[in-house]
Amino acid sequence: MRLVLKGKNELELQPELPPAAAAPGEVALRVLCCAICRTDARMWREGHRDLVLPRVPGHEIAAVDPLTDRLYTVWPGEVCGNCPACLAGRENLCDKMRIIGFHRDGGLAAEVVVPRESLIPVKDGLDPVLVTFAEPVACLLNPLPRLAPRMGEHALVVGGGVLGMLAALVLREEGCRVTVLEISAEKIARQLPLATAAGVELLQATNRAEFDLAITCCASPAGFAGAVGKLRKGGRLAFFSGLEKNNAIDGNLLNLIHYRELAVIGSYGPRRGDMTAALAFCRRQQHQLDRLIDRLIAPEEVGWALPRVLAGKALKYIVDFRSPAPAIRQPVARPEVQGAAKVVLPPLLADIVREIAPQPAGLRENAQHKADQKIKPLGALGRIEALAVKLAVVSGSLEPRVDCRRLLVFAGDHGVAEEGVSAFPARVTVQMVENFLNGGAAINVFCRHYGIELTIVDIGVNGDFAEHPMLRRMKVARTMPSNCSAALVATKLAGSAVQFLPRRPSS
Repeated sequence: MRLVLKGKNELELQPELPPAAAAPGEVALRVLCCAICRTDARMWREGHRDLVLPRVPGHEIAAVDPLTDRLYTVWPGEVCGNCPACLAGRENLCDKMRIIGFHRDGGLAAEVVVPRESLIPVKDGLDPVLVTFAEPVACLLNPLPRLAPRMGEHALVVGGGVLGMLAALVLREEGCRVTVLEISAEKIARQLPLATAAGVELLQATNRAEFDLAITCCASPAGFAGAVGKLRKGGRLAFFSGLEKNNAIDGNLLNLIHYRELAVIGSYGPRRGDMTAALAFCRRQQHQLDRLIDRLIAPEEVGWALPRVLAGKALKYIVDFRSPAPAIRQPVARPEVQGAAKVVLPPLLADIVREIAPQPAGLRENAQHKADQKIKPLGALGRIEALAVKLAVVSGSLEPRVDCRRLLVFAGDHGVAEEGVSAFPARVTVQMVENFLNGGAAINVFCRHYGIELTIVDIGVNGDFAEHPMLRRMKVARTMPSNCSAALVATKLAGSAVQFLPRRPSS
């Protein structure tokens, strides 16, 4: 079988063609495993101006030469060997670079034809599944000589996905103390066993600065800004992951590079020698790499896996061509319990129960991910974020609508104002309530703009107000005792106040 990308969002599973005749300088390999990376997912979703279709994607390959049964991984480049970059030993920057899975068919097929010079032999003892990690590890090894990590230095990795944790393992082998920042609580929970075993600090945020070096392993401009801002004077940054397209960089951020004399090291793709070093790394770290594998999948499951890779929800999916596709598991019917009592519900309650359905799989995680991706500090909106996630789950949508919106403002004076600790005299409370009722306060503008019904509840204002449709009188006293919390009283009365609000017909 082979997976052929025919257009945007169009991936077709085709029968394998007859064995290809390798041209001089090429070799046909039998693919054992090929991992899916985010680049493959972006090509599927967005395409690329230089991508000629149809194309078999995939460049993280473990394959064997059927003539010798020798196991190889593949350096995914094909270069001229004569340009200045090639002659300088930086063949990954070759002017005539052609990439496997992009310019020529890749490894998401039972067979792949590659340049013989791209073969990297694998020594005995390394599982082919783990061989697929060689290419991403090699990408991380490329900037390492220029980044020059030293024993005892404190390194920052921005992004706690597969690449981020691989970067952490690479830096740990160099003797660095490593902190990984990852905004997704879900990813942190999944990566925590690996981080703990490797002696890596894994956090959502940190106030710590003065890092000696940093690597960006996410495409977020905010992540790049955070890495620059947390480096000490003279620090080094490996700009490993490119940024999302069409994002502006703040000039003040670039000035930090100037004033702190930071070294920014670009990194794009691996060199051939990095692949050999990466295989040795994979052999040393094979028990840790196992923790980064979500699952092995059959070729038939790639269409299901690509959106999850693109959404950043998955760790590593590795397509296994060595065995038949697993059988599809059918849901098991739950047998009825003999003699169980049947509960008869009142008609109205029965109608409500029939409308209740399980929440869509992954909806809560997707809603939390959406909240975490907003341009703000994590958790900055407090309980509002938790309410937003709950609302998305209840409504079954990441774009929930609330047709019946109400806001209650509780007003009261506090006895402690007599001690002169308040910025304003107590009479301002009366004036503010009247402003609310006349529609002149900021909260009125907010409610009008978003179609929110506003109600003012007088729980203890030292004054009286005329009848008004927005006003509810629930005065406990004219002034709250100095040892009483107005917020507590408001909380206690909130339920009662809602009961007195006119009921709207259900929408």
